[in-house]
Amino acid sequence: MIRSILTTTAVLAMLAGPALAQSGETLDVAAQFEIQGPEPSTSGYIFTRMGIAETLVNADADGQLTPGLATAWQASEDGLTWSFILRDGVSFHDGTAMTADAVVNALEIARGKPGPLTDLPITGIEAGDGEIVVRLSEPLAALPAFFAEFRSQILAPSSFGPDGAGVAIIGTGPYQITAMEPPLSLDATAFADYWGEAPHIADVSYSGVSRVETRALMAESGEAEFVFGLDPASVSRLGTLDQVEVLSVAIPRTLLIKVNAGHGRRHRVAWNDGNDLFEFE
Repeated sequence: MIRSILTTTAVLAMLAGPALAQSGETLDVAAQFEIQGPEPSTSGYIFTRMGIAETLVNADADGQLTPGLATAWQASEDGLTWSFILRDGVSFHDGTAMTADAVVNALEIARGKPGPLTDLPITGIEAGDGEIVVRLSEPLAALPAFFAEFRSQILAPSSFGPDGAGVAIIGTGPYQITAMEPPLSLDATAFADYWGEAPHIADVSYSGVSRVETRALMAESGEAEFVFGLDPASVSRLGTLDQVEVLSVAIPRTLLIKVNAGHGRRHRVAWNDGNDLFEFE
């Protein structure tokens, strides 16, 4: 059965299903997000959702933080020093080991680009023995949550050029990229040396399709097994088809904010559209 999904959630959980694992076919995913290039600060959401790149910290369906590439973390008594214990035996897709130095390199590059790490009170990130140490100028209890955001993904040093720009996506995830043609598509296959449970489906693909009508037709025809971001008209039509299952999942997202510009006080307003954080005063 083809599944067509309304929201950008639980892609990897769906990849573990048994149907395609038995057929040996490629699982094709289509969504409205184009691939800007091998740059985690702009297209990192796609790379983490497709299981190519990973972060130090994960979050479960209830929003609770769980171990990722870091198995544990703790703060000092004054809250100014955090240590993140790194998972042993993790390899990047280029065969190099995920070391503390490599993790620090990826995070420092992420700090220098637009994203949630930019404005954090971080004074330095240091490599230790099987861990990284993050030093702050003021306590920040939510620090581990920032390391779960897709722009904090950990990539191999060879993923970046001399200026820190992304030149390749060489992550640690269960899938590694075999071909990528920005802005439209990427292909990936299971990574044989993945540190965790091997994926049940060997090959996956992603297509960035901007027109919702086209994505709906891909779901209807079976050109894609998972289609994200449908409009109400497509939902109604696809819902009448036996071969398509439409799933709607509520996610936290602000669609409209109205500000009283005539009010005498200044307010700082922030919202998250699901991919980026916007702020203004």
